[in-house]
Formats: sequence, C-alpha cells, structure tokens
Amino acid sequence: MYDLIVIGSGPAGLMGAIAAARGGLRVLVLERMPKVGLKLLATGGGRCNLCNTLPAHAFMEAFGRHGRFMQPALRAMGSEPLRAFFRDRGVETCEEEDKVFPTTGNAASILDVLLKECRKFHVEIRTNSEVTALPKEGGVKTAEGIVPSKAVLLATGGKGYSALGGSSSGYGLALRAGHKIIDPIPADVPLLIQERWVKELTGIALPGVNLRVGLKGFPKAGTNGDLLFTHQGISGPVVLNSSGAIAEKLQTQESVPLVINLAPKLGAWQRDGGNKSIANALRPWLPSALAKTLCELCGIDPELPASKAGGKTEELLTRQITAAHITATGTEGFNKAIVTRGGIDLKGVNPDTLESKLQPGLYLAGEALNLDGPCGGFNLQWAFASGHLAGSSIVEALRET
Repeated sequence: MYDLIVIGSGPAGLMGAIAAARGGLRVLVLERMPKVGLKLLATGGGRCNLCNTLPAHAFMEAFGRHGRFMQPALRAMGSEPLRAFFRDRGVETCEEEDKVFPTTGNAASILDVLLKECRKFHVEIRTNSEVTALPKEGGVKTAEGIVPSKAVLLATGGKGYSALGGSSSGYGLALRAGHKIIDPIPADVPLLIQERWVKELTGIALPGVNLRVGLKGFPKAGTNGDLLFTHQGISGPVVLNSSGAIAEKLQTQESVPLVINLAPKLGAWQRDGGNKSIANALRPWLPSALAKTLCELCGIDPELPASKAGGKTEELLTRQITAAHITATGTEGFNKAIVTRGGIDLKGVNPDTLESKLQPGLYLAGEALNLDGPCGGFNLQWAFASGHLAGSSIVEALRET
C-alpha cells in the first residue's frame, strides 16, 4: 500500500510528492496526460515565472478577499525558501521587478529539478492514469481498479489549456467527496471586443496603458500594464490581470464597458507637432496605424498638419486617446485561460494543513482550489507553496497514526 497518492503532476502535485517522500512516505503520482508537467513547461512564455517577491501581505491582497487563506502555506514556503529550494539543487533565479525566473530562461530546468528530486526519493509516477473516484475507505479508483493508500492529495489544477492537461476532472472528484464547487470561469485570459476598429489593429502592442471597467464596484484607478490588440479583441498583462473580474461580470450581463488610456504620458502633440501631420505628431506616443484609426474615429484627417488642428480638434482627439471606450462581450475561453477563477470552495478545507474537512485523509492544493491571482508568478508560487504544505502535513498526520 502507498502512504500517499498524488493526483496531478503539476507544480502543486510534484512539490507535494517531494515533501511527503522526503518525510519517508511511499508516494505514487498519477497523471492523466501522456507526460508530466506540461502546463508548468508553458508558464511565463516557457521561461517559468516561478514566484513573486512581494511581501506576504501584498501577495495575498493580490488574490482578493480569499487571499488570507494562503498564509500558512506562504509561511512554510514563501518566495525566498522556494528560490533556495531550486538554488540548492543547481538552478539559480533572477528578479525582473518583482517577478522571479530561473537564470536558465527555461521552464524545463525547473521541471528537471522536481523530477530529479522525485527520483531521488523514489516517487513513482504513472502517466495516462486518470482517477475516476475517491472511495471513502481511502485510495483512488482508476480504470485498473482501486489503488489503496493512507492519504490522497488532489492537485489537478484548473480548466485552462486543455491541450496541456487542464480539465474539470478534479472538480468532479471533489464534488463527489462532498465539496462545494464555485463555478469555474476563465481568468488571465484575452477578451473579445465588440468594436471592429480594435480587431483591425491586430498585432499592435502598447506599453503602460491604463484599463478600467466602466461599472460601479470596480476600482476607479483601473489597472496598468502592457496591451496587445488581437484579431478578436485585446490581450497583454493589463487585460489578463483584469479579465477574471470582467469574465465574472459577463456571467450576468451581455457586455462590460471598458475605458482605456492608450497613452498615459501623452504630451502636447498639437503645440509641438508643427507642420507634421497629426498622425506623425503622435508618433512619440502611438504607432502610426493606431493614431490614424483614432483620428478617423473622431472624423479628423490624420494628414492634417498638427499646427492647423484647432482647440476643439485637439480636445476631441486627446479625449479619444486617453479615454477610449470599448465593449467586452466575452473571453477567449478556457483554451486560452492561464488560470481558472472558481473551483473547490475554501470553506471545506483546513488552511493550516490543506486537509479536507469533509473527507479525512484527502488533501487539496494548487489551482483546483478557489484562489486565483494576477500574472507575475502569483499562481505558480501558490501552487508550489500549497503542495509543500499539503505534503508536509500528510507526513505529520501519518506519523501520529
């Protein structure tokens, strides 16, 4: 009999398996996909933004009203212990603002460390093995039958990126074990935009824009970050970090109004533009194609010399640049969602151990739980920290039996 069966081979599952195996437990990891760690390899554009250096209180605030749930896990493995874990095993990390990446620039180096550690402590890993039930008497049920164990760690992740293993399977297992599931919705996901002009600017990127939601209950200050126009709407960090709340609102209404400051540092383009066309006068702040589009939206000739643009023209165009109104009608869905908002209700889980309050011996970690943060290493750090806490808690629990 195994001491622990881990369902899922993502960062939470592998870190949980390692923590338990280092504590002397016999551990089996079951992964439904043909290979392990597929989503981990894709994180951070393949560079693996593994954690964030913000202080714990600020880190938790980024997850919203449920963030305090993470405190015990972060206390056990915050960003510094996590970086030390990889450094001690040969992978150095570096900071880019508050984001942390392996100096290799390659997510594979992070996965390699985890798999070497699994081999070192004799963790058994089986791929193409899907768990179909969690019997109350313990262990798991697969197509091959019951696999007994003293404890189970559910670390199946969210629904995002189904090609890399994202699915709702973990929610079904937890639901049948008595847990409440908060309806999953895509988060950190590109948005679909109604306005045609937005989609005609595909590929144009803008640094440091401000995006706010034009509805009550959303921060008036909005969110700052880089923006990318896509063939269906908008993406980029400023969009991804706002998309979970927008997607949640789209569950109850057909569209959500957005206001974007496309050039927060816009200068006196009319005064300084001279005989340059308006489109060229705006070049220090906006790409030419975007400047021309914004002019046309205002009924202004983009080739008109800036010096001949009157006060009303300047006011109209400046307002269009600094407060462009667009309409979100949806998201690109779970296949493009980096994380999932919703999942297993935290009320059924003990934050100090991550053991289920409803089924003794069942532990839950990572993105399967109802916690999601912005881009920048937040979600991955939570996965590592929660997996570590769950694995360590299982060691302590089994020592007492």
